[in-house]
Amino acid sequence: SVVIYNHPLDFKTLTSFYDLILKNMEWKILQKEVHEKRSVYLAEGPSRRMITILLSDTGDTRNIKIFLKKATLF
Repeated sequence: SVVIYNHPLDFKTLTSFYDLILKNMEWKILQKEVHEKRSVYLAEGPSRRMITILLSDTGDTRNIKIFLKKATLF
């Protein structure tokens, strides 16, 4: 699943928001990179689901891309 949207909130607020959401939903953050205009989160949730969240500051709005992958068994 993929969700892509723009949001008018400032970049620092969005970064804090996704930090809190992942922690409160008990997702394990595997990787977190926060730069001046770009942030990347990789987290593992219940049932081994993986989520990647990309935040980027484009000036007027912030682009948010969320990728969700369910666990696959081999």
